Amino acid sequence: MTILSVTSTEERQPGTWREAFLAGLPHLLMALLMGMGKFISFYELENTKTISIIIGYSLGLLAIIILIWAWRRGWPLWSASWYLYGVWVTMAVFSLIIDHLELEDSWRYTNALFLIMIGGFILGYFGLLLKSKMHALLAVAFLFPLLGLMFVEFVPNNIEGWLAIGLGLLGAGTAGSIVRLGKFRFALGLVLGLNLAAGLSIAYISEYKMLDLPPLVPAHVPRFDQFLTNLALYSIFGLGVVAIPFILRGLWNFGRRKFTS
Repeated sequence: MTILSVTSTEERQPGTWREAFLAGLPHLLMALLMGMGKFISFYELENTKTISIIIGYSLGLLAIIILIWAWRRGWPLWSASWYLYGVWVTMAVFSLIIDHLELEDSWRYTNALFLIMIGGFILGYFGLLLKSKMHALLAVAFLFPLLGLMFVEFVPNNIEGWLAIGLGLLGAGTAGSIVRLGKFRFALGLVLGLNLAAGLSIAYISEYKMLDLPPLVPAHVPRFDQFLTNLALYSIFGLGVVAIPFILRGLWNFGRRKFTS
């Protein structure tokens, strides 16, 4: 069994349609879960807690099974799409432990855990870049769109639901295309494009569709300058995390050539 065996050029043989499907599947499932959760109010159903537990455990178990299978097969390229959800399962397990401990102000520990997990994932991305740039790109591709969806507030459920499903389909298509074609420059362009599209969509909807405010709160007046501010913040994170390592590497190679010439 090999671990992330890659070529120096990072160009790969085109993946099969099955591999492309497996690469896009986790993003599609997560987006459908988030989107359908906005269209269907579980609070209006009986046995709400039981339904939520079954869905959560099922997705978590699926992610674990897929990752174990990928490990046994030497971490093929498509498996990188599942790394983010392995982190999600880990965070969910620790969150359950914190809840059962019944700590005072447990939300502080949960928030700290969330930040630690996200920070650890980003550091893992930088480390993964040293082994396989293609794996790293696939692993981080949907991080920002997923986080952005979680922080959309005061937007009508139907709009938020379609946003989640739309970005999920885009993310699944991006991951599948990367695996199917196996070209690094194409993959980098797709991941940057996905994050730019997510930033534009989330910034626009967060500013111009904030229509579901609590009672007695004044209506929100959209401002173009605030939209640009939100877009800039999303772009700095979404595009920056992906692109900064490659920019730094390019500057390093440029400087090294200058000093050695």
